[in-house]
Amino acid sequence: GKTGYLIDEGNVALLAKHLDALIKSKTMRVNLGRIGRIFMQSNFNMQKQNLKLIKIYEQLTKNN
Repeated sequence: GKTGYLIDEGNVALLAKHLDALIKSKTMRVNLGRIGRIFMQSNFNMQKQNLKLIKIYEQLTKNN
């Protein structure tokens, strides 16, 4: 509920409920979008992802 909603596959009723709430509340749409963007930028930027990948490669090569 802070950066978005996680809805189980096939749960149409819950999806509809959340979409309805987003349609009705501009404030909610703006807040979820803003916080979601900040979360993605701080946790999934290219530099951080590359460093994680390098660590995985280093671990794999040390074990062989």
